[in-house]
Amino acid sequence: IKPVMAGLSYTVGGARVSTSWSVVGGRAFNSLSAHGGSQGPVWALEVRDSFAWRPGMAIWIDASRRIAFMVSAQYLVTRPRVTWLHDGRTETRTLRGDARTISTGVVYKIF
Repeated sequence: IKPVMAGLSYTVGGARVSTSWSVVGGRAFNSLSAHGGSQGPVWALEVRDSFAWRPGMAIWIDASRRIAFMVSAQYLVTRPRVTWLHDGRTETRTLRGDARTISTGVVYKIF
């Protein structure tokens, strides 16, 4: 799943702490590969592109005039449709491709 997204963000800031909320969305380019040595009665044949969206929140804390810490959390939501070959029949199902991310960082301000 490789999404290309655009969205909006809103930031509320205080003297040392600021909080940002964001929502982004766009098309997820999904791909599928099957290995020749796979065993079993079920084979994935095709996956279709899907819509993906990601709400998120970030907190920035200024430790000094030049150094800041950041913590952010996002939840990516996407539901690709996969076509399977199961016991000689093809069936299409929608799968959950959701993911949670938590990021931290330290920033040194140059200007």
